[in-house]
Amino acid sequence: MVEREDFIKSAVLQSNGSPSTAYTFKDFLASLDLAVTQLPVDKAFFVGQGSPKLLGAEYGLVSIAAFLSNAMEEGIKIDSCAEWNTDSLFDSLSERFPLSNACGQYGREYQDEVCSELEPYHCPATTAEVTAIDGNIEKNVPPFTCRVRTIDDGAEIFPGYYDSVEGVVIQSAYANTLGRTDVEGCCWWGRGVMLTRGRCTIGKLDKYLGIGAVERGVNVYPSINFCSEPEVICTHERTNELRWVLGMLEWSDRVQSYADLNTGWNYIDALKQYVDNGMDDDDQFINAVINIVTRNCHDDSCLDQWRLDNENNVVETKRQDNFHKIIREVYNLPLTNQPTARPSVPPTQLPTRAPSPSPTQLPTAYTHLQTNRPTRKGRGGNNPKVTVLAPNSQKMLLSCNFFGACTVMLAVVLSL
Repeated sequence: MVEREDFIKSAVLQSNGSPSTAYTFKDFLASLDLAVTQLPVDKAFFVGQGSPKLLGAEYGLVSIAAFLSNAMEEGIKIDSCAEWNTDSLFDSLSERFPLSNACGQYGREYQDEVCSELEPYHCPATTAEVTAIDGNIEKNVPPFTCRVRTIDDGAEIFPGYYDSVEGVVIQSAYANTLGRTDVEGCCWWGRGVMLTRGRCTIGKLDKYLGIGAVERGVNVYPSINFCSEPEVICTHERTNELRWVLGMLEWSDRVQSYADLNTGWNYIDALKQYVDNGMDDDDQFINAVINIVTRNCHDDSCLDQWRLDNENNVVETKRQDNFHKIIREVYNLPLTNQPTARPSVPPTQLPTRAPSPSPTQLPTAYTHLQTNRPTRKGRGGNNPKVTVLAPNSQKMLLSCNFFGACTVMLAVVLSL
């Protein structure tokens, strides 16, 4: 068991103090491989592509840290592939959970969340009958379900609400916060590590990797129609991989590709600036990212923002803490000392053409990737060893030949 793997398992892949069973390190790596190499170039998960190798490795590590720090408060936290019913209403002494929350929670209407006109790949609205794999185990609330409206003797049978005090479902015309009393077409609740909601990302999963991708010669999930069977994400024999892949696709599509046309702020430039400035910006970068994830806007300028749930302030703080823990404790970043704006003293002589003798433990061809580590201590009082892998090493974990930074990145993460 490699050292970094243990750190990630103990610091990241935890649910209520216990190791996650729904999200494992092995599946994370396998899914990252797919998200980097199999998605279209403009949707590939960013791991430092197109950047100088060591600097690109830092970009990639921060990108993964931002993703994981948010995923920890989504699917990993509840150790489930399916979103839970948590948007409750209080009536007298009873806490009631509308079963129509399957249509959307905290002011969101998942069925209406579709793709832009430039990428109209969202799933068509369906009236399928689907039940989630599990429900809110903390409150014993039943899992989400969607189905056509049921009429009996001319009267509609409503899904109703779950009474947490009595522990029973009461079938009545009980509305959620958006006024929905039915669950028809409401099959788009959150799934996967990011609890991805709505018809857009699932439609893109089908387009890029599912049955819709076969015509383009992509055969990752060639027999799966994610639009007609969205719950297959949580029930398929490859579900442990799919849960990560869906979240990474949402990340690359909605967060990583985010750009504000009014201010010019965009995720990739902000990430690079954060790294280039020594990874110390008073949380400006990670706060903007958290806002994109939770509000669908990087700051307060957007008119149409998602409403925050009651625990959001706590959740935002946890996401910040998660990010710092991964950056400082798991990765021990930054890897390089940031250069000053200009040299204080001009160099007295030009470097010789020939490189200095290489350390014996690394291949000569890779000595240019080494750098002095900062003096900050890592866990246990020792800085983790950084090993650079040769491209043909049997220890290489991802097929990243196309992206030069990927091999170095994983070598640093895992300290192989």
